[in-house]
Amino acid sequence: MTIKKAYQHLSQHLQAAYEKSEAQAIARRLWSDKYSISQIQIITEGDTIFEHQKELEEDLALLLEHTPIQHIIGFEEFMGRNFSVTNKTLIPRPETEELVELIIKEFGSKSPSRTTPLTILDIGTGTAAIAITLNLELENSIVTAIDIDPDTLQIARNNAVKLGAEIEFIEADILKFAPKQTYDIIVSNPPYVTFEQKKVMHPNVTLHEPDKALYVDDNDPLIFYRRIAELCADTLEKSGALYFEINEDYGTETAQLLEQQGFEDIRIIKDFNNKDRIVCGIKR
Repeated sequence: MTIKKAYQHLSQHLQAAYEKSEAQAIARRLWSDKYSISQIQIITEGDTIFEHQKELEEDLALLLEHTPIQHIIGFEEFMGRNFSVTNKTLIPRPETEELVELIIKEFGSKSPSRTTPLTILDIGTGTAAIAITLNLELENSIVTAIDIDPDTLQIARNNAVKLGAEIEFIEADILKFAPKQTYDIIVSNPPYVTFEQKKVMHPNVTLHEPDKALYVDDNDPLIFYRRIAELCADTLEKSGALYFEINEDYGTETAQLLEQQGFEDIRIIKDFNNKDRIVCGIKR
């Protein structure tokens, strides 16, 4: 089978499980990121024999079972860097990039004038995309990242080594965690999807990403936000900042949690889809 026919075969079969545009995007990504064949090469070298047909059929079978393309190629890009992912980690998403970009925008300009390091705590780090990016982008920053799962933390550590970041990783349950120091910034993208919302989610998420990184009980969807906001009383420096990625349905309620804990300058910020996605505030 030639490169061109193999690509057409992949695209056509993917449309049995995905919308046409999504199937085409997945096919392009598999071709470029796993087989190192660009769209230009498909046109200019399309009659060349494709040498990975058996492997392609295995990949196609996985994709038809809704295995995320990121698990097949082994990584996801986040703000220009490639982060290794597995079924033990949440796949980094564009909405989280917006959260990190906001922190960099608001604290990056302050870095040159700081006389002490900027201390950051990332709660529920997953791949460590947030922690690593902040460490590499914010000058003179010291970042600590916690996660409850040891397998997830190993992936996070590997990402830090690969990308040249210096992160202190701690295995801990945030509902029981008691930090031993204070921080200038606390940031978290905790589990926030309710089980009711899970019913309408795509199977590539529900079947292949870790439940404990995604879901919360419908009866207490803000359990992690409440705990983290309470934690800030003793853990966040005066004039320190708390940043949350949130469930779009609970923006007002999350902001109220911060207000109850004495935060000021509380903001609810919408993402690129015009959905409530970030809540942040300053401890006074």
